[in-house]
Amino acid sequence: MHVLCAYLRLPYTAETDLPPDDMAARHAYLALREVRHTVIRLIRDRTAVGPEETHVSWRGHDFDFTGVVFDGGDFSGAAFTDGTVHFVDVVFADGRVDFSGTRFSGGTVDYTAAGVLHQRHGLLLQRALLRRPRRRRWSPGSTRPR
Repeated sequence: MHVLCAYLRLPYTAETDLPPDDMAARHAYLALREVRHTVIRLIRDRTAVGPEETHVSWRGHDFDFTGVVFDGGDFSGAAFTDGTVHFVDVVFADGRVDFSGTRFSGGTVDYTAAGVLHQRHGLLLQRALLRRPRRRRWSPGSTRPR
């Protein structure tokens, strides 16, 4: 899981920064984007099930998304429990990132300096639940870290 988070932290080139008319660059971008979204789904799937249900649960572990540019992804139904989740300096850019039904409980969630770059699709936070975080420096809707 740490390698997967590290993959998401790799330098990111936005589709709008690609050279125009460079089909090879566009194909590479689309392929890497698919891998990034698959990594996010894998993290979601492994945190959505508890250790009582399967030996492959990643609940209770730390996830470091520091500096990640999310250009979409599906975290819906994930459960980040008893660990630390770092969303420090993340950017939610030009894609839908779905956190609907996601639970953050019993651990630490750090949203320091997180931001939304584009709002074409935005964040979906419907039914997302933050329970008793030990530290939350930023929350959706606030204008600056607390």
